[in-house]
Amino acid sequence: MVGMVSRFRSGLAAIVLVSAFITPGVVLTANAGQPMHNLSGYPVYDTGRFINTEYHYKRGVKHFEARDYTKAYKSFYQVLLEKPQDANTNYYMARVMAMRGNHRGAISKYKQALRYYTNSPILLAGLGNSYVKSNQQLKARNIMAKLDNMSNDCNNTCEDAPQIAVSLHIVALSLFPEPTT
Repeated sequence: MVGMVSRFRSGLAAIVLVSAFITPGVVLTANAGQPMHNLSGYPVYDTGRFINTEYHYKRGVKHFEARDYTKAYKSFYQVLLEKPQDANTNYYMARVMAMRGNHRGAISKYKQALRYYTNSPILLAGLGNSYVKSNQQLKARNIMAKLDNMSNDCNNTCEDAPQIAVSLHIVALSLFPEPTT
């Protein structure tokens, strides 16, 4: 009887192991609430979700570069489920939201990214542009003033001088579009 139970257990373990290889994304856990590793080596959380953040981030960037903002949004959203503080993902999500016309959402994501990349000219340019698009001109002018101060402090000698100049130009064009003839 003991031998039969042992063979049954090893047969069951083999079936579970094989099904995990056949079914992509299958997560193996011992007991609920006790995370284990899975066969792919990626972390497993006791929530029952399995999210490969590196995979989704790279896919999001590819979709963004291909200008497929709906798919990019979905990929970056998956990353932010597990890493809500990730500055790079928040930056891309802000750009995706802005490209889709959701400037209020973009403002939130730009601010999140600015917590980690304080005074990043590129982030400030995106934030200023989204302020303009959401009718918050005063805040956009404050961003422009901040970029102007950064430019004056730098005096075209710092490493970020080109980014500061371009970012200042982007916000200025958003606030004061060139007249069309």
